[in-house]
Amino acid sequence: MMNLLYGPQNWVSTGIAPNSRLIPRHPPNRLPAAMIRCGLILALLVAGCAPTPDERCCQDVETALRNGELAAALQLVDHCRQQNPTALEPRRLRVIVLLRLDDLEQVAAALRTLPADDPVLRTALRRREPAVRIGAARLLADQPT
Repeated sequence: MMNLLYGPQNWVSTGIAPNSRLIPRHPPNRLPAAMIRCGLILALLVAGCAPTPDERCCQDVETALRNGELAAALQLVDHCRQQNPTALEPRRLRVIVLLRLDDLEQVAAALRTLPADDPVLRTALRRREPAVRIGAARLLADQPT
């Protein structure tokens, strides 16, 4: 039975001790490789979930609006628009900031930079700030149907 499992027993002694470094006694430890893989996956997740510069800028504008810093919010929006002129979200936020400032002429000019079917005024009606809702309602009432 032992011969079937391990092969025939070697009765001849060569006088040379087997080198234990050449023959692995235990299976190779795969833990470090698994830890490296998990670390790489975690790094990719963190990098993929990080906000883009536009999203970070929009978050800063929303924070400034919540704190009542309207001039700072307008400067942040203009800075975001200069960094990425084709992005829609900074242009929408500019409309919201101008509605909060109650500057309807500039709001109308900012609306012209957006697509015709953009829902910024309809979403402005659902915002928390009364000045934004009132300004959006005025502009929607003035628009032809």
